[in-house]
Amino acid sequence: MEKVQLTEKTAKVLEILKATGAKMTAEDVARNSEGVFASGKNVTAIMTHLVKGGYVAKDAEKVAREAVDKDGNKVTRQYTLYFVTPTGAALDYAIKAA
Repeated sequence: MEKVQLTEKTAKVLEILKATGAKMTAEDVARNSEGVFASGKNVTAIMTHLVKGGYVAKDAEKVAREAVDKDGNKVTRQYTLYFVTPTGAALDYAIKAA
């Protein structure tokens, strides 16, 4: 069977989720990416791709976290939690050539 082709960044997100075995927000993944991603905003599109592929799933519950809005006010926001699926954990992939 042919290996699934992933970009380096997609593979990084999947490997972070596999290594932690925990439910994580996109921001959590960015913080654990060793500088690959500047923020969770950079991870969200990759998460969408992984969810559509069945490699990652969204938790039904969201987590509330304090954030600072554009005006500098503290606000509470709801963030999606993601986790690796059994399919994602067992995925045999190759990195796409650039």
